[in-house]
Amino acid sequence: METSMERARVGLASAKARHGLTQAMLRELQPSERAYKVSDGGNGLYVVVSPGGSRSFRDDYRLRGRRETLPSDAMNQLPVKPFEDLVAARRWVTELLHGHNEEHRHGRVSFVTPGQRHAGLDEELLKARKAVFETARQGHSNHWSKDTRNWHCESAVHLNPDSPELKSPNAALIAA
Repeated sequence: METSMERARVGLASAKARHGLTQAMLRELQPSERAYKVSDGGNGLYVVVSPGGSRSFRDDYRLRGRRETLPSDAMNQLPVKPFEDLVAARRWVTELLHGHNEEHRHGRVSFVTPGQRHAGLDEELLKARKAVFETARQGHSNHWSKDTRNWHCESAVHLNPDSPELKSPNAALIAA
């Protein structure tokens, strides 16, 4: 039986040989017991195939020497053609930032928007959500196997948290 790693290697090799993913290649990707990636030929774009069969596109890029990932929902917002002028570019950036800061609920900040977080509204929102979920859980306890989500308000949030390996006291010795 072919493992997900073998399937990913075959997919990666064939994608590079053909210079990118094709519709036919995407249709051939089958779910596996673990999620796997198939590259579009080394340019940072890849597709992730989940165990349930869903496919999502991601794009890896470097920012100040660190690898960052742009998920497909953000990629759908990228412009297809060049901007007409500077005003159009600024309008696009303003709309993108508004969606990111005022509409999208971020998992790193307990599913509130950064705008809500910065305005100090997150604590009340999270208390209200916790109450709603606890009421639902009490009313239908047979539907719940575990506790509700952790609706705790984080006191400090780091934009790019350090990796756990770098936090250990021996990390400098291991890296050297």
